[in-house]
Amino acid sequence: MEPRIIERGDIRAVGLRGEFDQETGSEIPELWRTFWPQADGIPDRVPGVALGVIEMLDKETGRFAYTAACEVTEIGAIPEGLSATTLAGGRFAVFTRKLSSPDIHAELSQAFQYIHGTWMAQNRDRLRGYYELEVYDDRFDPQELSGEIDIYVPIR
Repeated sequence: MEPRIIERGDIRAVGLRGEFDQETGSEIPELWRTFWPQADGIPDRVPGVALGVIEMLDKETGRFAYTAACEVTEIGAIPEGLSATTLAGGRFAVFTRKLSSPDIHAELSQAFQYIHGTWMAQNRDRLRGYYELEVYDDRFDPQELSGEIDIYVPIR
């Protein structure tokens, strides 16, 4: 899984945020199920792009925030119960995960094990961000839970 390097502008997202750890991370699909019925009410959505925003809250305990979100062109009126964030753009190492099963949690766990365990260990001096980003675009089929997902890691 070698990344490609890209540059992009700030990323605006509106979504449903939850806090998790290694034990409760398997509950993220439920967060998506709760979020999707609200997605159509988000103004200025970028068509065909969903985001999973991962922010480390406590490295020692493994506690992190995960936001199931839609990318938006502008942050305007935010539907009740949702939150908005703007993530700093810049350079990213982008890892593409081709799904081989509909168990997205297991598939992404394997990808993140490589990214955190191997790639980051060799590239720690290049890291610049406090977040990672899962990008679900037209290569991902949400009905079949198949296709490809990109993982963005902010770098210098």
